[in-house]
Amino acid sequence: MSGASSSKQDGWRARVTASYRAAYTNPIHIRKGEKLEVQPKETEYTGWIWCVNGTGKGGWVPERYVERAGNVAVALRDYEATELSVQIGDEIVVLEAESGWLWCVASDGSEGWIPTGNTVPITLNNHKGVAMKKVAFPINKKEWAPSLIPGPLTLISTCNRAKEPNVAPKSWLQMAAFEPPTLMFSGSKQNTTEKNILETGCFAVNLVDSSMAAKTYGCIEWFGRDRIGKMGITLSPAGKIGAPLVDQCRAHLECVLRSTKEVGGGFVVFGEIVAALVREDILAAPPEDKYRLLDQVVFLENGLYARVRDACPVQAAKDELPGRWTRYVITLIRTDKPMTEALVRRHVTHLKDLDRRGRLVLCGPFQDHKGGMAIVRADSLDEAGAIAEADPFVKEGAETYELRAWELSCEENNHMGMG
Repeated sequence: MSGASSSKQDGWRARVTASYRAAYTNPIHIRKGEKLEVQPKETEYTGWIWCVNGTGKGGWVPERYVERAGNVAVALRDYEATELSVQIGDEIVVLEAESGWLWCVASDGSEGWIPTGNTVPITLNNHKGVAMKKVAFPINKKEWAPSLIPGPLTLISTCNRAKEPNVAPKSWLQMAAFEPPTLMFSGSKQNTTEKNILETGCFAVNLVDSSMAAKTYGCIEWFGRDRIGKMGITLSPAGKIGAPLVDQCRAHLECVLRSTKEVGGGFVVFGEIVAALVREDILAAPPEDKYRLLDQVVFLENGLYARVRDACPVQAAKDELPGRWTRYVITLIRTDKPMTEALVRRHVTHLKDLDRRGRLVLCGPFQDHKGGMAIVRADSLDEAGAIAEADPFVKEGAETYELRAWELSCEENNHMGMG
């Protein structure tokens, strides 16, 4: 049973914020070593697969709980798919978290799974931070959820002696030394990337942004030139090395091989950075906007990634950083003037420019009536008004607008000092 070796003392307390009724009255139970058939079935939760046991009973099973080969799987641990029915306000003890679900114990002693999104942790706020009990976590990175050491999602580009290019995704990458500037990444000596580096002595690190994240995750299905073509990327010569650069990436590091080291089953490559390239508009932006424009992506577990977009100053005191927590809400109100496709495209171009400059937070049309809303960053109400006036919808009379200054209440500012 999931959580069978745990007790209430091993978990943490949570409160139910949205009721949940168990969907399956006769859930599947599996035992370690049991053989299962994996069947195609869609779910909104990443990391779960539909498995059928030898008696024909099916149910959702965490993918990392089994060893899978095609449509056949073997259970790596005992597990049961029992769900727990809960009501708003119920207090529960969480014994295990798995890919959007929690294995919980209710006040009456019953146990089962409920969606993570239906709960909030009950924390102890001592005005110096939040204190919660820590619980044991796997040391095997394959079982990490969440990822404790997320790495940058990159494309390593190389070529062999015959000048045939290769591109491969890597995220186990970090700086190793300041002088000379040296980075390191871990892979396998059997991979084409590492073989090419040993042959030619160079490689390029191409930083992936959010627009490329999905295709970078999926590119492991293809190889060589087929991968490059299927990803829809193009390559250009580097300035100081023989390996190419990926044109669609916003920044690149050109590296020459300095050394390698075999560590356990890994093969660590150390490369000296001999050149770096970053898109010009990123360098021209204010410091707080540079990371938003770079839009760097880090690899997480369970098919997830995160975007590095919010640069937070170390000096967090509000009186030292006026306006840090202020955003501006532009409510767009439709007029009787017809809306043309050309006008909509000009409006979208305006929004894309705001996003590129790090000014756009959120935007979109209303579903229940005409018009829409944009939330923007600006240094003043006047600047926010200028942003609204520059919108083609407003300039050409298709919409009017209302402008409000909005003060954020969030964990970072201790909910305006009242948390």
